[in-house]
Amino acid sequence: MKDLWRRIVLGVSFLALLGQATAGVAKESKGCPTRPLASIDLAVDGPVLVPVTLQGQPAWMILQTEASVTLIYSNAAAALHLSTRNIEKDYFQMNLGGRRVTQLASFKPLAIGELSLARTDFMVDPFPRDGQMYAGRWIAGSLAMDLLWPYDVELDLGHKKLVLYPASSCGGRAVSWTEHYRQMPMNFTAIGNVYFTAEIDGTKLEASIATSSEGSAMSVDVAQRLLAPVQVGVPLTK
Repeated sequence: MKDLWRRIVLGVSFLALLGQATAGVAKESKGCPTRPLASIDLAVDGPVLVPVTLQGQPAWMILQTEASVTLIYSNAAAALHLSTRNIEKDYFQMNLGGRRVTQLASFKPLAIGELSLARTDFMVDPFPRDGQMYAGRWIAGSLAMDLLWPYDVELDLGHKKLVLYPASSCGGRAVSWTEHYRQMPMNFTAIGNVYFTAEIDGTKLEASIATSSEGSAMSVDVAQRLLAPVQVGVPLTK
């Protein structure tokens, strides 16, 4: 039992490193890799924190690669004096945890490192958050894939770096920091969530890389299909 759970946890934890495709070898090509638009030093203290500026004010946002929609926290919006308004009926409707998102925060610019984004409207998280701060800055919200998908993204958690490049056709040639690597195809849900195919003991699963979480997890209903019977309430890491 313990060995199986250990394989489950490790399989999900190292999904980003152990791709199922064959290994590739990077080859230099003219114009590849392109020059970065931004190179950002991250803070990794539990969740991965990205330094940003909102309307010229320094803050942090939690990098949430498993999410599709960037959110602003209501308490941070108030503390940073960001303008908010109610969402109109014809605007995209979204529910989180059973609560409807009812407000937008409007400001410009949102900058990630040296990169200023053109977008000015962001949904406000419907759940109240206590005053969250880190190193003297507000944690203003969660940075999701809707802001990252237009770019080629290099995420180096070992060196606490996030690098954003213009979207290009370099493919594997965009990998400049090593000659040996593995490729893994990404899939997207209808609203833009990113997931990968993992395999545990011959069973294929859909998994995401959750940079906002400190640990790996698996839902009980999925675990029940892999291992029966499962005792509900028993931590999956045991």
